[in-house]
Amino acid sequence: MRKKWKVWLVALAFIVFIPWAMVRLAPYLEPHVPDTPFEMPREIVGLAMALLGAYVAFRAVMVLSFSGKGWPGDEPEHLVDTQIYRFVLHPMYWGYTVFWGGVAIHRGSVGLLAETAILGIAFTLWCILVEEPRLRRRFGAKYENHRRRTPTLLPVWRALYWDVHDMPNTTLILMAFFRGLSRILWNVQVEGEEHIPHEGPVMVVCNHVNLVDPFLVGSYFTRPIYFVASDELFRHPLTRWFFRCFKAMPKRRWSRDIASIREMRRRLDAGSAVGIFPEGQRNWDGGPVIVGDEVYRLLRHMGVPVLCVTLVGGHEAWPRWSKLPGICDMTVRFFEPIDPGDYRDVADFRHAVEARIFNFATEPPVPRRALALHKGITTVIWGCIECGGAMTLEETARGLRCSKCGAEWDVTAGLELVNCSTGARMLQRAYHSKLIRLLREGRMDGAIDCVFSIECETRAFRIESTAGLAGLGRGTLTLTGKELTFRSERSTHTALLGDIAFTYLNLANHLVVVGPEGALQFKIIGDSPVRWEDYLSAARGTSARQWKPTGLAAVKAERKRQA
Repeated sequence: MRKKWKVWLVALAFIVFIPWAMVRLAPYLEPHVPDTPFEMPREIVGLAMALLGAYVAFRAVMVLSFSGKGWPGDEPEHLVDTQIYRFVLHPMYWGYTVFWGGVAIHRGSVGLLAETAILGIAFTLWCILVEEPRLRRRFGAKYENHRRRTPTLLPVWRALYWDVHDMPNTTLILMAFFRGLSRILWNVQVEGEEHIPHEGPVMVVCNHVNLVDPFLVGSYFTRPIYFVASDELFRHPLTRWFFRCFKAMPKRRWSRDIASIREMRRRLDAGSAVGIFPEGQRNWDGGPVIVGDEVYRLLRHMGVPVLCVTLVGGHEAWPRWSKLPGICDMTVRFFEPIDPGDYRDVADFRHAVEARIFNFATEPPVPRRALALHKGITTVIWGCIECGGAMTLEETARGLRCSKCGAEWDVTAGLELVNCSTGARMLQRAYHSKLIRLLREGRMDGAIDCVFSIECETRAFRIESTAGLAGLGRGTLTLTGKELTFRSERSTHTALLGDIAFTYLNLANHLVVVGPEGALQFKIIGDSPVRWEDYLSAARGTSARQWKPTGLAAVKAERKRQA
């Protein structure tokens, strides 16, 4: 609490008290100065100086808050010796002084210029007597090296360009916005910050539970993370600009994109942090999404330390099936970096990574406190496990009710389902897993005795390229035990189930089917896209592996020992 008051007092001094004092006292120091023919150049020079000083001071504060995790008047947690802090040794004080000097020149005020000189001397004495000894005690030789190679008064102008090139202003502002928003909405707590490497190449690996995962992890990091993102995010100019601000790198989904791997390698060779989500997509039911070993082979091939991160409460904060976020508590947990070379093979390395990034699955669900607690949950809870009815569940004020058999479930604030008859509690992922098991056993509507027959209305598109979709019109999508067929007034497209390479739900929650005719995208209307993906997987005979918490006891013991 004392630190917060100190920060607020310093902010008030810089924003209110010092400007008020300088403006009020300037007339008493103002001598009579006759008019000169250089009024216009003087005003232009003064304006340029004021803008430069304001920019440098603002930039210094933003970089200090992001990379140093500190504010003016508060000791930073990490030494900031890059970006704007290569421009001049104390850029915030330098910029503030230059700003007032520019204002004085622009107004032609000798008194204000004299006050600016006094202010600059005061800042210099403060830095020499207070700030530099404090930084020297905290960071030692590292700060001494930074002080020796950074100018005190005359700046290195080329550092301004490299500063913005490394971290654009929009990135800093958006990071600060997301950090503040996450504190308000989700009361985010950060654990294991001491494990974050502040320099050198590192692969950041995290579970993927909601839309803001990369922004959350990135905003609590101390340097930019180059996250690998689906190329679907780069189709629209606005989203392309937005994700470019966050240093995202596009990758073709569900394919071996050599260009993106080379870009990852280039970033790591430059000493940057690269982030990936092994699951490849947000999960629907709060459980881990298991993928093949290719991701873990890639991590081993990169040959750099791997920083594992898990988000606890991320699913409850904003489930994929919900249009709006909820209000709950979240925890961003950083684990100690691991070296892929320390593990015997890919399987051992995979177990070590999954034990960390899926650590959230061992903790109880986090209750939501506000907004629509379960509106949209029937997207993933698409059937009744009591009677086998598909798309028969209706959302009520308290939970769900089956229109076929009358079974009812209450949905708790932690998104658990409680059977109103028996009192049995189930997590979403447990309920969804049971739905899939009943479906594969042939006990769900539309798949009785494993004879598949479902249909729905849909709008179809052909994916021609990363940036282009060709509309195929509105029609009917039909799934049988042998084929998937789309019929419209204009055309008919049929794919044998054995010829389908893979299916997935994209960012817009549209069903994407990759087969002999290329990639087709279906916007499911009046039905659940999750249900269609589950039915297609069951009809094709494919199954998702279930994650088992291998080695979690060791990870928990290690965390307790470190605490």
